[in-house]
Formats: sequence, C-alpha cells, structure tokens
Amino acid sequence: AAQEIKASVKGENVSVKAWRYIIMYTEVSTVIPVASSPRQITENTEASSLPAFSEEEMTIVREMYVKYMRKQIHDNW
Repeated sequence: AAQEIKASVKGENVSVKAWRYIIMYTEVSTVIPVASSPRQITENTEASSLPAFSEEEMTIVREMYVKYMRKQIHDNW
C-alpha cells in the first residue's frame, strides 16, 4: 500500500499530502502534528497552503481505502 500511495502522489511529499487531506475537512477543527526536526515543522505547515484534493486524487484515496482498509475498519464507523 505504501508504495502505491507514493506512486500516486507523483513525487510530492506523502506526509504533507496526508496532512492536507486531513485539514481539508471542515469537521476537523484542530490538528496537532508531531515533528522530530525543523524541516518536518516546515513541511507540516506547508500543507495548509496546498490546494484541496482534486476529484482525481479523491478517487485514488477512495480506491486505496476500499483495497487496503475498508475490510478491517469500515464496520467500526
């Protein structure tokens, strides 16, 4: 799954994209990132300036959810 995710973001930073995905939801009021270096702090803050995921990116997220996660977690919603 990790390799497929990396390939889908086409060279972009996976962790920054993950933060952007989380904060694009209005239901999320607070995010508390953890960073082990000044570089990670900078990367985490960059997420808020990225555009929201496109329809194409959301399709990729949904497909990966179904393929790798749905079976294990979906019934817990």
